[in-house]
Amino acid sequence: MVEAIFLPYMLIIGILQSFGTHIGDLLGSFIKRRLGIESGYGMPLLDQYLFLVFALLLAYPAGHMPNLLGLLFIIVLTGILHKLTNKFAHKAKLKAVPW
Repeated sequence: MVEAIFLPYMLIIGILQSFGTHIGDLLGSFIKRRLGIESGYGMPLLDQYLFLVFALLLAYPAGHMPNLLGLLFIIVLTGILHKLTNKFAHKAKLKAVPW
């Protein structure tokens, strides 16, 4: 929303990416249930990156795709932040499990 003040086209991209993250997360949960993985248990790559893939896919038709270096940065940063935020949430007793 803040970016949209300065770059109005970013509002639709932000909305599309938000929907994409939710779709990717729901699909990841669906796949885990079909594989017999119980709720609350992690599956490393699926939990960390499927939401990112769908966020990028939904924003692509709006003309928003980072270049290769930006994409690598997003992938590495997502992996690091996913682990750190989950561990922090666990220590703060916001999550029952650290993944």
